[in-house]
Amino acid sequence: MVFKTQGKHLLLLLGILLLQTTCWFAMKPVAPKTDDLVYFSFASEVLHGDFHLTDSPKNHRIALIYPVAFMLRVFGTNPFAICFFPLLCSLITICMVFFSLRRNSGIFAACIAATLIAINTIQLTFTAALFPDVVVSMYMIFCALLLYEVRSGKISSVPAAFLFLFALIAGFLTKEIILLSLPFVLIIFLKDLIEKKNLSFWKYLAGGGILSAMLLAYYYQHETGDWKFIYHSVDQNHNEVFVPYTGSMALFARYTYEPLTWLFGSAGFIFLLVFSIPEIVVSLRNKTANRFSNFTSCYFLFMLCAYWLGTTSVSRMAPVPLYERMWLPLLAPLCILSASTIHRFCRGELKRWHEQLLIFLPVAGCIIANIFLSRERGMLFLSFALSVMIAKIARHKWKSGYSMSLAISIAPFVVLCIYFLFKNSNWIN
Repeated sequence: MVFKTQGKHLLLLLGILLLQTTCWFAMKPVAPKTDDLVYFSFASEVLHGDFHLTDSPKNHRIALIYPVAFMLRVFGTNPFAICFFPLLCSLITICMVFFSLRRNSGIFAACIAATLIAINTIQLTFTAALFPDVVVSMYMIFCALLLYEVRSGKISSVPAAFLFLFALIAGFLTKEIILLSLPFVLIIFLKDLIEKKNLSFWKYLAGGGILSAMLLAYYYQHETGDWKFIYHSVDQNHNEVFVPYTGSMALFARYTYEPLTWLFGSAGFIFLLVFSIPEIVVSLRNKTANRFSNFTSCYFLFMLCAYWLGTTSVSRMAPVPLYERMWLPLLAPLCILSASTIHRFCRGELKRWHEQLLIFLPVAGCIIANIFLSRERGMLFLSFALSVMIAKIARHKWKSGYSMSLAISIAPFVVLCIYFLFKNSNWIN
């Protein structure tokens, strides 16, 4: 019976993976043009034996460059082969979220979260292009989920420390932005240290981290004569090349209201954010709430603050730019929290004011979008409000209330995905 159930779950996961792959083909990867062309050039240099370190920060992202070079050797230099590695990392992200949620929140929440990732417009955009953001997002959510498993006592210290360190280093060598998650790790470490929990894990992790840092420093010293070469090249890039915010007023706007207005205009983020709010409120206020939701809420809120208020340079204020791909690591925790809200809503477990919030926020968004964005975006907000209202009725009126309510709740996300593909597919444009 257990094997039969496991088989059904795997079939569900396979269907979701097939859904994302189908959307990837529908989006159609195209030949590299901007930053992706730089990564492609470095991967081509690896194939021809001409690759060497330069001052460009993109040149240091060997955990992206070498796997792409391998894909090019195996599949050729067509756009599908160039973008296959980001797709593979996206599929792995879906699997990790699915299995983690299935264990901690149940199969329904797992399927919902995995589906939300598979059809998300931002995720689809950057699986169909050679950028490091989907890849580093995979490593970041893996580290977060692994940390939860360690603190839950579901994995032993030695393999957990090794896997965590591997993901952290691979993420760093994919894109340095993974360092924004280190303060969260430090907070968890201090909490465990005070409570005297998981100390063996932290000992192994600290020891392995020091050894890995020494090996990296030795590598850069051997190759360039400067053991801090990666720091110098990255920081120089932010000081002399990449300066998106100039002037005190621009920085003030970026650190206060700009991220909120930007998130409001991002269809790939804003609706997930709306559906995440009830779960965040419940998990943080209710001590008996699901521990996994509580951990995910804390992780998301901390990372949101890190992206909102953090800097990408040590020597100057360099906020994370408001590009969807740069904020992609927030997507997986948002999908997890949204899935939990939708699951609880369809089961009738949300408080009345939480359900009203799921209607009020999209209606308010509809009004604001009609005024400041477009009627089309306003109608999109309205569709989410209507779906919640209809799903609530379906939950009470039909015998299969949960299934009908779930299908109706997910429908606007599916419609948004189809509309996005129709408008942006490279088969059409």
